[in-house]
Amino acid sequence: MKSLFRSRAKPSNEKVRLYAQIGQALIKAKEADIDPFIAIEQIVSWECFIQSVGEAEKLARSADFDYLGLLGSHYSQFRRYTPTFLEAFEFQAAPAAQKILDAIEVLKRLTINNSRSVPDDAPKNFIRRRWAPYVFTEAGLDRRYYELCALTELKNALRSGEIWVPGSRQFRDFEDYLFPTAEGKQHPDGGHVLFDCGRRGLTL
Repeated sequence: MKSLFRSRAKPSNEKVRLYAQIGQALIKAKEADIDPFIAIEQIVSWECFIQSVGEAEKLARSADFDYLGLLGSHYSQFRRYTPTFLEAFEFQAAPAAQKILDAIEVLKRLTINNSRSVPDDAPKNFIRRRWAPYVFTEAGLDRRYYELCALTELKNALRSGEIWVPGSRQFRDFEDYLFPTAEGKQHPDGGHVLFDCGRRGLTL
């Protein structure tokens, strides 16, 4: 994906610079009551201008362009690492995020069975609207985008604390930060520390 964007970066920048110059020329032409076509041809010949418009149309993406549509072609790169990654860690989840772990278990089974097809009864309620057009196809669930979507939601849930890795210092269960009520720490001000995240705890 990066190579694709790099290959388009230079010609796109050239077009932006050209149209910025043309725009400035047209503004001055308007102010000076000069023929706008003459103003354009002072920057670039009319033939080159027509050619640049055609090139710009090829470079431009549709108004509803989403980079997710490009991820599928890079799926094989993810597959080099994701099976090992998913097997290396034990994940636990709060009830709200259990659906994501269920999807991860489906992916593990597909890897073990060397299967490319996601079963119709695989968890789907974690799939957000943005991903839906890529995951749901006429032929069924797209394996590439189902896995990419599940991994993305796993990342988001790890960040939010809805999913955690037992024993991890960074991705911990939120309740690990809480002290049991009977063992709450006494704060010097007389309150009780309800939790301690390595910084100042909340006191009541």
